[in-house]
Amino acid sequence: AGGIIPDTDSIITNEKGIFLAITTADCLPLFILDPKKEAIALIHVGWRGLSLDIIGKTIKQMSKNFGSIPEDLIIGIGPGIGICHFEVKEDVANKFGKYQKAIQRRNGKIFIDLKQIAFEELLTEGVKPENIEINPDCTYDEDKKYFSYRRDKTLPLQANLVVIGLNQK
Repeated sequence: AGGIIPDTDSIITNEKGIFLAITTADCLPLFILDPKKEAIALIHVGWRGLSLDIIGKTIKQMSKNFGSIPEDLIIGIGPGIGICHFEVKEDVANKFGKYQKAIQRRNGKIFIDLKQIAFEELLTEGVKPENIEINPDCTYDEDKKYFSYRRDKTLPLQANLVVIGLNQK
């Protein structure tokens, strides 16, 4: 509590009154609530983390630490860069070959849908589709609401801050 954990893309807790926060600059914030075990997680989901199963690893850690069951989890996928603007090279697209409906090829360029891949990974982990809410906002498109590194390319890096916590009862 009250500290910064560098080089971390996922954090979990079941302590009430502790707020978890991450920054994003086009990547997805992914919120997890286990209302039965009263546990939460917050994940910074970029293409690298997705390719390394950050979502599955976080859910498994919640199960191990708190007894969470994927079917009980409520998920929020926050705003992030959309398939409309998330251009990648072939090597990145190849990491997501099993998610063909999340890959588009347009005018000789490749675009991937991080939100669709995250959704499909959540389903694979056993999360119920009706327990997943996806914010449709694209950080690149919504310049009045969100910072986008790909759009703004500012240094020092600016970021969007997201927070989740459990109320004390």
